[in-house]
Amino acid sequence: PTVALLGGAVAGYADFQEVRQRRFCAIGNLMVDPAHRRKGAAAYLIEAMAGKAERAFGVRFVRASCFSHNTAAYQLYHKLGFRPADMVLRRAPDGEMWLLVHLHRRTGC
Repeated sequence: PTVALLGGAVAGYADFQEVRQRRFCAIGNLMVDPAHRRKGAAAYLIEAMAGKAERAFGVRFVRASCFSHNTAAYQLYHKLGFRPADMVLRRAPDGEMWLLVHLHRRTGC
């Protein structure tokens, strides 16, 4: 788990959803406090997790998943070099079908 601090307050959190030594790490549970959005906390967390994945686990890829209707998150991942790798349909609690886009980015390993 990793937190981002802004002005001494916790602005965001991320962890690894899955780790496959020397293959990939999947960033999960990325959350940013609404009061701290658009201040760089999400980008900081994504880059911190990617760096940690490379240093600690020697991975070749970092993965993340994003629902297609979350355009702000999708745009941020794209800006940080993530590209779509796969897509799956997921049923939302209300029964609606949502498209979950799996993204990946190569590391320097």
